Amino acid sequence: MSGIVRFAFLVCLLSVISVRSGFAGSDNLVKNGGFEQGFPDPFSPWGNMGACWSTATLDLKTSHSGTASLHIVNTAARAPNDYGTMAQTIAIQPGQRYQITLWAKGQMLASRGAVNIAVDQAWKIRPLALPAGTFPWQKFTGTFTLAVSSAVIRIISEDKGEAWIDDISVVPLKDDLY
Repeated sequence: MSGIVRFAFLVCLLSVISVRSGFAGSDNLVKNGGFEQGFPDPFSPWGNMGACWSTATLDLKTSHSGTASLHIVNTAARAPNDYGTMAQTIAIQPGQRYQITLWAKGQMLASRGAVNIAVDQAWKIRPLALPAGTFPWQKFTGTFTLAVSSAVIRIISEDKGEAWIDDISVVPLKDDLY
């Protein structure tokens, strides 16, 4: 077997192994969490409420991985019932613990939680909140458990600043065996 054929066979074998073992993100319940297939689908369109003026666009120049990220710009200061948002509903098992992970980059975010993630219908459970200020790409992780069979992965912008979000994933956590 030539060196090229052996190399191709090894690459194919490693690809199959990584997909079957979950390394390629096969457990991720969020569709298009890297925004590689465009925007907004399967997320709902970005919408503003109250006096919020914010935008969310596909950024093809800045990303954590791949070729795209979600770029959020909000010019409105935090005020009651003023926000921009979009969401994707995913099926989950009631009572199961899940981990939500994303990569984000921030520029002049006015407050902690200027951009945050809610996972429940009432927007009360928010496992992720970006810090205030300017920061390079960072990984953010949180956990949640819901008593219902769906989670609403809602990105919310509630204060001034810019954020880039990429590689959103939600995966079930395995029970620890002790």
